[in-house]
Amino acid sequence: AATNGNGDKIADAIRAIAASVVPQNTTIDAEQVRTIVREEFAGIALRVVEVRQNGEVLGKVEGMTHPLFERCLKLTAAGANVLLVGPAGCGKTHMAAQIAQALNATYGAIHGSAGASESALTGWLLPADGGKFEYVPAPFVSLYEQGESLFLFDELDAFDPNMLLVANGALANGHMHIAHRKDAPCVTRGTNTRIMATANTYGTGANPMYSGRSPLDAATLDRFVVVTMDYDRRLEESIGTAG
Repeated sequence: AATNGNGDKIADAIRAIAASVVPQNTTIDAEQVRTIVREEFAGIALRVVEVRQNGEVLGKVEGMTHPLFERCLKLTAAGANVLLVGPAGCGKTHMAAQIAQALNATYGAIHGSAGASESALTGWLLPADGGKFEYVPAPFVSLYEQGESLFLFDELDAFDPNMLLVANGALANGHMHIAHRKDAPCVTRGTNTRIMATANTYGTGANPMYSGRSPLDAATLDRFVVVTMDYDRRLEESIGTAG
């Protein structure tokens, strides 16, 4: 994968802006500054990340990626369950989707809520024609079983910890048991099924900033490789200079 290598270009853009406002008492034309920035950044090539398997391109991501992207991509591709912990808005969920794209994996997610039940992970028995009940799998079950997928537990520390315990077997042992799927109660992890999660805390519960967070059971946390993530300064700078 290519590296960003945009530091010199950004520095040149800043110097060009500074040169345009000399002398100091000159009124700054905001549109002129934006034009200079656009011209300077026009020469910066987009970063392209390619994942190859047996010499063939498996997936590709174009554009800006977080500095932790490649590390998390390697961990996920190696089969680790990766938990991204960082402040709101630092790009955790976006990076998970980018990793799915890079791995050419079917992407799915469930978003944290203390009101969610175990059925959101295991599936439902729903009434069908003739008064019978039929099993309907949750998206997690479908993607977990089919393989070549990436499933995200978004806002892991907002789930009820007891709900996540039902997924512990799936996360660590390669299978889970769903009693109400009577025809095939054992759900086996498919080939190249990847699992990621995001959180604002390390599972210790609510704090003054994230007051709606729940403590996480150590058995759940044990299933993940924790990666601490922060804001990407390059991305914040690019947003600040956008017209």
